[in-house]
Order: sequence, then structure tokens, then C-alpha cells
Amino acid sequence: MLFRSPAYGVPQPYPTQPVKQSHVARNLLIVFGVMFLLFVGGCIAVVAVVGHKVNSVVNDDTPGGPNNPLTITEGKAFSVKGFDYGAGWTITSEPVSQTWSVDGLKMTNHRGKADRLDVEIKLYTAGELGATAFCTSGDDPLDKIPKNDTVTVDCQSSDPLPQGYDKIT
Repeated sequence: MLFRSPAYGVPQPYPTQPVKQSHVARNLLIVFGVMFLLFVGGCIAVVAVVGHKVNSVVNDDTPGGPNNPLTITEGKAFSVKGFDYGAGWTITSEPVSQTWSVDGLKMTNHRGKADRLDVEIKLYTAGELGATAFCTSGDDPLDKIPKNDTVTVDCQSSDPLPQGYDKIT
């Protein structure tokens, strides 16, 4: 058998080019995967920041805070976390409504920033809670009191004034 090589100049068939594959689906999956990871990471960061804030409020043991009420004396000045309350206030019974209020209470914000007032004054008799007054500093309880401003604090109770209360917080 005789093997012959093709004659010089005879055209040879071109090798076929591989079909170019589309990577659109892969690229979209990568983009959505990265977006999902960023979203989940952002959610985790928000939960961590908010969780820290909630934890600091819930576990607030500073004097006058929710877990450590400050015992106060009627008419005497007192301070809670940079809110300084002046002397001369009184607890007054409302004979018509059978409720009570706090009159003449003024507060100066020395916290170094504008902040909201969130105060409850509670009256106790022999260790038992007898009544609570909720206090505001104006028409809108969400308004912030500018730093170094003095406001009149309005404390009203819907409870009757307990007879012979022996502790105020």
C-alpha cells in the first residue's frame, strides 16, 4: 500500500471552531449571590447594633434608670442622668377627679445634647406601689428638650392619691 500525501496546493478543510458558550446564567447567579450575602450581612449588622442598644436600655442600672429607681423627697431637688430637677415641687390631690398631680416641677437638660423626657413618679405605701404619675414636658411627648434648656414638667396621675404614702421614686 502506497501512501500518498496530498498534492501541494490542495485546499484542506478548516478545523471547526468550538461553539462559544453563553455565561449569562452563571453571571446572574454570581451577582444575585453577592447581593444576597450583602443583604444578609447588613441584616446581621442592624440586629447587632439594635440589640446592643436594647440591651443597654433593658439592663440600665444607673440611679433613676428603669432597673434602679431613685428615691426622692417631695420638694427637694434631684438629678437623673443629666436631667436636673429643681426644688419646690409638691404633690397635689385633685378633689374633683380623686387623682393627683405634681406641681411646680422644673427640669434643666444638662445631658450635652437634646433629649426626650420619659419620667414616671411612683408613690409607695409600706413597699407596695400605690399610684403612678406620667410626666411630659409639653404638648408632644416625643419632642426633645434642647441642651441647657429648662422646662416645666407636667406630671398627671389617673390613680387616686394613696393615703400615707411613705416613698416616692
